[in-house]
Amino acid sequence: MNDSGYRRFLDESGKSELNRVNIAIPDQNGALTQLENLMSNKWTWMVLPNNCVSFVEEVLDAGGADWSSITNCPVLAADVIPDAVLRFFQQMTAYRAWH
Repeated sequence: MNDSGYRRFLDESGKSELNRVNIAIPDQNGALTQLENLMSNKWTWMVLPNNCVSFVEEVLDAGGADWSSITNCPVLAADVIPDAVLRFFQQMTAYRAWH
């Protein structure tokens, strides 16, 4: 799906992107093959152990990518640790300035 198709999907489905992380995928053919394999079978969704995050992890792993989620919770999985730390310090600075 190209960018305009993705944007159309978001608009038509009422969804929004929480965060975007660029991930290097050394073996793109391996990732594509795994994606096609996963999509050709029924994916059993089980809330946290087998969800959209674990689906993406499997595709990225097959592509040799160096990424995994600390938690399989989609909201937290999209968060990058340095970004979370930066936000924490910004909140602490704002709190100290307010008090």
